[in-house]
Amino acid sequence: MKNPYIPHLARIVNIKKETPDIKTIRFKFVDKKVSKGFKFLPGQVIMVSVFGYGEATFGIVPTEKKDEFEFSFKKVGNVTTALFNMKRNDIIGVRGPFGNGYPLNKLKGKDIILVAGGIGFPPIKALLMSLLK
Repeated sequence: MKNPYIPHLARIVNIKKETPDIKTIRFKFVDKKVSKGFKFLPGQVIMVSVFGYGEATFGIVPTEKKDEFEFSFKKVGNVTTALFNMKRNDIIGVRGPFGNGYPLNKLKGKDIILVAGGIGFPPIKALLMSLLK
């Protein structure tokens, strides 16, 4: 069993500049077995390592590609500034997922209103994508 304190290596496959200080990073795990086995619930988070700078928590979002995932962040400190300066093909570390996620089974058959703003939207996007399935 893998040590949960050691991050899996992931390659940045795309970076989208959302605003002057917010970006979305799309990544895929370097190890295909890790990628295939990586499962998470909407609302769970990952710990992202920028080697030499530290680690921070971000909400994870699925993509249309089953082996690629996204997270968004705002440039506010050392780790997010280092992330902001990263380029396509750079390597990050990813641990997780952590947390319980949204109680999807309790939402079935109910009318749902989703409210989010700013950088708090990615976990809601993951929930919306799951509800639409």
